[in-house]
Amino acid sequence: MKPNYTQRLTVLLMLILLSAIVVAGGQQMMAQSSGGPSLQHAEAGLYPLLGSFTLSGNPSGVSLAQTNGMPADLAAAATVLTNYPVNFTEVGLPPNTSWEITVNENIINITSDSTILQEANGSYAFTVLSIPGYTATPSSGTINITGTPVEETITFTPVLYAVVFSETGLVSGGNWSVTINGNTIYSDNATISINEANGAYNYTISSVNKNFVPTPSKGSVTVDQAGASVDVAFAYSNPIELYIGLGLVAVIVGGTAAFMIRRTENVKEMGRSMMTILSYSKKSTKKEYNLYLKLVILALALTGGIGFIIHLVAALLGGA
Repeated sequence: MKPNYTQRLTVLLMLILLSAIVVAGGQQMMAQSSGGPSLQHAEAGLYPLLGSFTLSGNPSGVSLAQTNGMPADLAAAATVLTNYPVNFTEVGLPPNTSWEITVNENIINITSDSTILQEANGSYAFTVLSIPGYTATPSSGTINITGTPVEETITFTPVLYAVVFSETGLVSGGNWSVTINGNTIYSDNATISINEANGAYNYTISSVNKNFVPTPSKGSVTVDQAGASVDVAFAYSNPIELYIGLGLVAVIVGGTAAFMIRRTENVKEMGRSMMTILSYSKKSTKKEYNLYLKLVILALALTGGIGFIIHLVAALLGGA
């Protein structure tokens, strides 16, 4: 039988084609636009027994790498974009004080001392909205998220306003003091200025020289978005004069009473003599003259005591 050259040639060509397919490798490339991630897929041989994937371009929150086997589902192998916590915390405000921030122009109201936002990788501008009576540090800024949580602390500091106490009545250089909010300030000037935050404060005022009494000596002042002032008037008051005056009055009254008790007859005689003088008009005798002299001395003593008391009361009320 003659050999069939046509069949042999056909078989040979098929073997050559099969060998070329088995030996030759196939490669596939997929790429995204410039700046985005690119995906490379390589196959070796006719059957994809070996393969590798590389995702480049540093997309936020996406990571994909696999070798020694081609993934059955490429979408399931990709990591979903991740959000990270951003914690804003305040210090310095009274408890339960509401405060606000803006993050990328979105206003966020906060009623506690902190709040946690969830954001993806990136940069975010923030601003702290003003609160009357406080300054915020920092008042604005930028948070940068790079795959980890971010902490941002806002410190609120009270704004201080001047509370001015002004005195009158002290001698030049007289030292006096004001006690307010637990602090005592001394001065020999006519004014004492103290810085305080918003609020109501009790105060007391005194003079180093206790002979000067202030009005008011104590009270309360309120600071509300502005300074405040208190006028103080000092008046001179010397308790030694009061004690001496009371002593003199006691001596005069006591001495007069003792004289009248011990000289009852003389007093009666004085009374009869005075009636006689009123009844008769005649030249005074020596006895009558002595009686007039005693009356004058007693009247002067009583008048002096009364005058001293009047002067003392006037000094207490209006100052010396």
